[in-house]
This record gives sequence, C-alpha cells and structure tokens, in this order.
Amino acid sequence: MAAARQTVADSGLDARTWDGARVGVVLGTAIGGIGTFEREHRTWSTRARSRCRRC
Repeated sequence: MAAARQTVADSGLDARTWDGARVGVVLGTAIGGIGTFEREHRTWSTRARSRCRRC
C-alpha cells in the first residue's frame, strides 16, 4: 500500500478526479509469474517462516 501511495503521489495525478470504474492496477514481478509466486508464498508460509528469526 505504501508503494502505491508513493506512486500516485509521484505521478502528480489527482485521484479525486478518477472514474473508479476505469482505473486498474498492473503488477509486474521478476519471479516467474503468479503461479510461481503463489507456490513460493505457500512454501514460505508453511515451512520457512517457522525457521525465520526475523519473520
């Protein structure tokens, strides 16, 4: 959420003037697509997280 807010602020656009039915979000990652992301998140949340001291 913070990144989205920063992006809107940096764009100089006024969100109050947007038609909510015509606004969307494009998310891009370099991790291999949503399938890979979901699989790795599931692995992290069920196994790796219990071993992570900072999580």
